[in-house]
Amino acid sequence: MKEITSIEITNPIEIGSSVTAKTFSLDIRLILNQSTVINLEMQVLNKGFWPERSIGYLARSFDNLKHGENYDSTKSVIHIGFLDFDLPDIPAEFYSTYKLLNVRNHAKYSDEFTLSVINLKHIDMATDDDKKYCIDKWAALFKATTWEEVKMIAGKDQYLNEASAELFKRLADLGVQEECEAREQYYKEKQYLIELRQEIAETKKDLAKKNQTIAMKNQAIAKKDQDIAMKNQDIARKNEAIDNLSAENLQLKKLLEQNNISISF
Repeated sequence: MKEITSIEITNPIEIGSSVTAKTFSLDIRLILNQSTVINLEMQVLNKGFWPERSIGYLARSFDNLKHGENYDSTKSVIHIGFLDFDLPDIPAEFYSTYKLLNVRNHAKYSDEFTLSVINLKHIDMATDDDKKYCIDKWAALFKATTWEEVKMIAGKDQYLNEASAELFKRLADLGVQEECEAREQYYKEKQYLIELRQEIAETKKDLAKKNQTIAMKNQAIAKKDQDIAMKNQDIARKNEAIDNLSAENLQLKKLLEQNNISISF
């Protein structure tokens, strides 16, 4: 706290207008000590492509030079994402930080570009260093479901108690409660639609697989029908040859009889 000289929130959330908006997201951008840009973003639903999304936000924030300014005036940027889901192909971790590093010796290329992820599903994996700065307690506030739980988490910590008191004051307003409940219902419906789309996609995938199997079976049946047709044609040709031979034998027999020639077999 002693290192903080100023905090400027550049996009404050206005309770009563932003919460009910369909495009609302808990996305706070602030400037710390007039030298560092910090993005705070919370994602409850896994919309996919989080790494690409967060890098995009981070890159746009890093491009903060005004016309005519030198590169040494570039502000450091930090993007902190609060997630309630696991990232694919990334090992589970409570608090992880990423920087530009050399892939061979891991030497840092720059400290000016940092991306952190706090996974609310894995608070139990908090390290001693995480606990030293109470990151696990702040994360636990997001997961608390009762005021008793909030009080227990806050304990005697001055800043946690101040945040809890402000939260209580906000939620004591019935209007804010209704907006939060409406927003929660919106997220539930959105999650239902996501799951429904996934279910439909899986059904279509299964149906496509079944159709492919049926098509392969039909192809095999068609091949068998073609083989049978070819065999029938071969049999027909042989029958025709036999009929021709029989006709020739009958004609030869009549000719022999006409000439009084007898042949014994």
